[in-house]
Amino acid sequence: MTERILFKVNKLPVHQNVVYLTKEEAKACPRGDMLLVQNDETGLIYNAAFNPDIMTYDENYQNEQACSPAFQKHLKQVISIIHQHFHSKFIVEVGCGKGWFLDMLREQGFKRRDFLSSPCTE
Repeated sequence: MTERILFKVNKLPVHQNVVYLTKEEAKACPRGDMLLVQNDETGLIYNAAFNPDIMTYDENYQNEQACSPAFQKHLKQVISIIHQHFHSKFIVEVGCGKGWFLDMLREQGFKRRDFLSSPCTE
């Protein structure tokens, strides 16, 4: 498997959505490296330096955008595009956060498919 480096930067904050109580806490936030590489065979781009051990999701992590009317409008536009191109197909939502978008999809008639508790039979 051959890969090529696309982008590299060191010591980036690992979370963009954490609320810190003080300036000092924010400056001392966990940091990690980013090494974006592309697999020449598949085209997949990923962070080869990703370290899950430094990722901490706690009560200070807040990434919810669905309360924003502008973001809700955006999500409705995305659902419209999905309806046009992928109606009656299975959709996998990766990184669904708290699930607002999934709930919107279900309200529009898309079915839930739980890949974790049942084997894929299609």
